[in-house]
Amino acid sequence: MAFVRTMILGAVGEKSAGKPAPNNPDDVRKIQALLRKVFGPSTPALKDGVYDASMKDAISDFQRVWGGQPDATVDKHGHTLQHLDRLANPLVLKLITLQKVANGGYVIAYNSCDGGSLPPAGNGYTLSLSFRDDQNTIDVTGRSFKGLLGKDNLGQVLTIFEKLACWATPVQCRIQLQYKGATISTSDPQTLNAPIQPHNGKMLPLDEANNGPKLTYQGDADADQFYGRMFAEVAGYNKCVFIWGGNFETNNTFRGFDCITYAGTTCGASTMHMADSSDLAASLGTTPVELLHKAKDPKTGEETSVKIQLEKADPAYVKEFFAATTTGYYLMFSSGHIVIVANGEVHEFKASTPSGYFHSPVAQWLEPYKTMKLTVRKLAGKPARAT
Repeated sequence: MAFVRTMILGAVGEKSAGKPAPNNPDDVRKIQALLRKVFGPSTPALKDGVYDASMKDAISDFQRVWGGQPDATVDKHGHTLQHLDRLANPLVLKLITLQKVANGGYVIAYNSCDGGSLPPAGNGYTLSLSFRDDQNTIDVTGRSFKGLLGKDNLGQVLTIFEKLACWATPVQCRIQLQYKGATISTSDPQTLNAPIQPHNGKMLPLDEANNGPKLTYQGDADADQFYGRMFAEVAGYNKCVFIWGGNFETNNTFRGFDCITYAGTTCGASTMHMADSSDLAASLGTTPVELLHKAKDPKTGEETSVKIQLEKADPAYVKEFFAATTTGYYLMFSSGHIVIVANGEVHEFKASTPSGYFHSPVAQWLEPYKTMKLTVRKLAGKPARAT
């Protein structure tokens, strides 16, 4: 509904322009109606259509909320009437959009009915955001009207979503204005799309129990297209949220990883290094792996030792290395796939059937490899999200 300013014929109060205010009964009633809206249950008893000591105090109290020296008068074109109208009408909540999770996840902005500012903080008026109903709110008093969420209070919102179990669904949001704890106005709602259900962050081995819908492989390996989601952590919230391009993922269809985002996420890598296996390995500070390969000289029959670096190496050498190495953490990758080897077992997110998360002994995993070159790099220690 469009905002309509309150019109009065003359001033209501003590004096206006050095003369006693007219205090027309109809004008007084209009100001009394506004006072009841802006003070809610804290409104003093007002005598209908009469300006008296009680009404004088109420106008003065309202003027003190805004600072300055009260004069107990509402002029027909003055700031006090403008301020009364502004607080008596619901705030206007703008369309909610996604933004980077690091900046608050959503842009939730508002205006007052006339575009003006609210009273200074600490004068009895507070703001809150409600999600779905009045039982699920966060305090946003004093925050910028351009954006009520930031990295410091996003965790509160996610905690509410957890309580409501509303992941990947539309959620109605409203902004409420309170005076001394009582709600005096509530905006019309706007809808935001809640993120998909977060994960507890246990990635190696991957914990798929009690973590929402099954994680699926993201991408089309045949088309060389990969779009695995990644994790972000939010202060004040103890689970990992799924992001894409820095924003919340809100569609369950895309809840999952590809091979490199699984490996990178498990190792706690930056999201900036999850496009190329060599780059990911370098960003994690991995070190090259050498195999001391023993063989007999075909002419002399003497046993010799040759150092072979496992960089685009023949699979036979990789098999030999892991046959003798059953502990430690490694990245292993070819031109199109990357896995983690943890204490002799491969952990991966794969496109081939059955797609998704898979783990197997490294010897079993390597069996099909006959000619494809493989690189092995040693991780500095246990991956960040290994249990």
